[in-house]
Amino acid sequence: MEDTHTLLGVRFDAVTRREALERMRALVEKARQEHSPASSVVTVNVQILVNARHRFPQLLPIINSSPLVVADGAPLVFLSRFFRPRLPERVAGSDLIYDIAALAANNGLRLYFFGGEEESVLEAIELLKKMNPALIVAGHSSPFIDLNPNAAGMEKEAEICRQIKEARTDILLVGLGNPKQELFVHRNAERLPGMVAIGLGGTFNFLSGRVRRAPRWVQRFGMEWIYRIIQEPRRLFFRYFTDGFFLIAYVIMEPFRRL
Repeated sequence: MEDTHTLLGVRFDAVTRREALERMRALVEKARQEHSPASSVVTVNVQILVNARHRFPQLLPIINSSPLVVADGAPLVFLSRFFRPRLPERVAGSDLIYDIAALAANNGLRLYFFGGEEESVLEAIELLKKMNPALIVAGHSSPFIDLNPNAAGMEKEAEICRQIKEARTDILLVGLGNPKQELFVHRNAERLPGMVAIGLGGTFNFLSGRVRRAPRWVQRFGMEWIYRIIQEPRRLFFRYFTDGFFLIAYVIMEPFRRL
């Protein structure tokens, strides 16, 4: 693949936000023409990197074989300065969603909102349609999805995929959180032909305003994670602390891994 390299054991596409959107557009066109199994776009932050390297090793080959993987974390962009080639900028899913909606509205593409809390999803849809009156929403659903579904769970997922397919979806926006969203798309790719899926984590909550994003100047300094901890200290402090510990270990080992 063009403009790709591995950082801390995970493959990234060295693209800007604009270039990522153009890659997505090309993937959607290819999927529609070939009616091939769903392509997965992955936005990797520190938590997802740690999940793939430590907590859910089955996630790593899924990410590394995805046609588009972008860095959704300022620490990763910063570290790429020392472990070249350099990632040009952070491409956050919570920013890219606005570009995806505009792309869809301008090209008659159909978006399906999957996962998240229903109220947040409806509010997110309302906002995006207000910004893009021509936006076509193929559908939305917020079912519970198991991390490792049993036979009954797989039957449930098959029915969900049937509904998404029958809605003539072009771009599937998945807000199940990592690793559920990437694993769901991977195991159901054959059931979701002709579309591109992107995991967006808690982006629907950001769009609805239920969770506030950090001010732009905080994001530019790569300190959005501190802002998130201040908002949700009980839920995020230990997770961020643990992820930071693993990240430091990966950085120390990176020169040896490259050898």
